[in-house]
Amino acid sequence: MSYDRRSRQPVRRFFLADPRSATPAGRARLTRIAAILADPPAAARWYQDLAVRSLDWLAADYDGLSRLLSADPPGGAGAGSPRDVRELLDRHGVSQLPADERQASAETAWDALYAAEHDVPGAAGELELATRVLRVCRLAELFDAVAGCGELPTWPDLADVIVARPMVPPEIYRVRHARVLAPTPAVTAGQRGGTAADGPSDAGAVPGGG
Repeated sequence: MSYDRRSRQPVRRFFLADPRSATPAGRARLTRIAAILADPPAAARWYQDLAVRSLDWLAADYDGLSRLLSADPPGGAGAGSPRDVRELLDRHGVSQLPADERQASAETAWDALYAAEHDVPGAAGELELATRVLRVCRLAELFDAVAGCGELPTWPDLADVIVARPMVPPEIYRVRHARVLAPTPAVTAGQRGGTAADGPSDAGAVPGGG
């Protein structure tokens, strides 16, 4: 857990961030994804290739995890413990999943989330699954982070994850924002003194990346 430098009190974090947004290579990848999402036909094909339903098993015990982590912290009446969380992650093999495979699954969930953000057909229906998978993968990651020390994650850290909301990085939302604000061909043509048949000017173009 991180601490506020001034108060020395724990900082509670209620969001999840795509690790790719933290590296130049990752941000370049997100920019390429944004370019795909800016092209509806390409986005639809790309989303189908994600095969989001293949992640179902990762969220199989999500309801149990949510109930457990929404209860009293250890020491309270009816409280659970980090070990109980670990047991639920073990039940379907989430804990045993190699880190690189878990990362790949999380990236698929992130990509599904971005598809929903851009209104790709069918993606909104998988938004809940994608969010659950991201939370479960993060829980497993917290256990991995302290496994070498023979310790367990703190209860507040685990409880925060189960309510954390995924954040859409700038590389993804900037493109959607540009699409919303872009003038229509008719408006653009009128500004140039032309007609809609002239087509949009550069002012209405959607930025992309490769």
